[in-house]
Formats: sequence, structure tokens, C-alpha cells
Amino acid sequence: MASKLSLYLNACSHGLPDRACAEAVAQQALRPPEQMHNESELREQVRRTCAALLETKSATIGLGTGTFSLWAAIMDRLPIRRGRILVAAHEWGDNVRWLHRFSMRTGLLLDVVSGERGAPPNPAAWAAKMDDDVLALCLPLVTSVDGLRYPAREISALDRPTDALVVLDAA
Repeated sequence: MASKLSLYLNACSHGLPDRACAEAVAQQALRPPEQMHNESELREQVRRTCAALLETKSATIGLGTGTFSLWAAIMDRLPIRRGRILVAAHEWGDNVRWLHRFSMRTGLLLDVVSGERGAPPNPAAWAAKMDDDVLALCLPLVTSVDGLRYPAREISALDRPTDALVVLDAA
């Protein structure tokens, strides 16, 4: 069973961030150059905080400035072989469109794992699609429409190929 959990967080690139988030981003952007030496410490603190929240290791947390650059960086890590990407039906629409274009360019199959609207996501639906062809599992931590929390720990703990990534949209 694979135990690695790879994920990313984006930086307020969708929707309207709350005031505190927008102010924190603006404050960081306006820092004078002499204060920039602490950026790596700040990023590491954010990684540790996110890791504690998600109960994983900070080395599995990826940070970036936008969704698409992060999706591209993550998908570039996939092994070069035929396979499938499992994606949650609740994943953000722009992410699914990006994955669709990516699958068209690479010949990978995009397999949407659906569930009933308003019902809690079911790890059994993911398990039923798991096989040696799976290269990545893409799912949100919380659905954007219904606010349902995905059982990310249970889904990422499913038996899967050891090189299959779990991409958790935890923005």
C-alpha cells in the first residue's frame, strides 16, 4: 500500500478570498527587499501548519502562486506510461478542464469518479476504479458547491500503484 500523499495549495487564485487572507497576501507582496530573507522560513512554517492540519508530513506540501502552474508541475512528475488519472466529480471545473486538455496531449485517460450530489463522497467508489493503470488521484479536501469534506485520508490510503500520486486540492 502506498503511504505517500502529494498535494498542493494555491494562493487565492479562485473566488473571493476572505479579508484576512487578501491582506496577508498584500502585506507579503509589499515587503521591502531587505525583509525577503525570511521567505523560506515563512514557507516552511506554512508547510508545517498545513501538514499538521492534514495530518501528513510537511515534505508532501507544495505551495505555489496559481492553480495551473501547480497542476502542470504535479502532472510532470507522472511516470511516462499509458494510464489513467482518477478525478473527483466535485473537483473544481477549471482543474477538470486543465486535466482534460492534459489527457488529450498525453494520451492518458481521465476517469471521473462520481457520486450522488449532496451525499458524502464514498471511498468505495474510488476503490472500485483502482488498478495498476492508475497514475494519479485528484480530489478536493472540501467540495466548493456543497461544502462536503472528502475522506482524503481514506482515499489516499487505498491500495494503489506505488508511483501513483494523490493530488489533494486543499486551497
